[in-house]
Amino acid sequence: VERFDSPTIYSISSIRRYVDSGHWGIGVDVDQELVSRHINDLVGALKQLPHFRVGLIQEDVPFGLLVKGGNQTLVHIRRDANIHSELEPGVAFRSSRHDVAATFREYFEELWDGIPFEHKDPESVASWLEEQITSLKP
Repeated sequence: VERFDSPTIYSISSIRRYVDSGHWGIGVDVDQELVSRHINDLVGALKQLPHFRVGLIQEDVPFGLLVKGGNQTLVHIRRDANIHSELEPGVAFRSSRHDVAATFREYFEELWDGIPFEHKDPESVASWLEEQITSLKP
């Protein structure tokens, strides 16, 4: 993160859900004190690490995505809660193929490019995140 760009995309609804309930995903439920620490750490990273960026999007993306370098891809596809029980985890997919990584990287870059400036400007995102936790009491 100190040497290379590290953009991350979160949906606004997932951040709000986490702040309101402490629920991030299957098996990840924490108290308000830990939520506040996580958000404060995220804000600190945005303020201190110039290569770390967060983009906030309106829609939920049905998977988590990590693309490292030119050929490492890890995708976690979440199950639809309307079809599957929340107790069922999703499906993980890992690939070392360059073409797979390139396809997902292109998708990520399209999402990133579509984010309005104020939803990916580090100062604006940090301020928005701080506003989300103002009502939390540790």
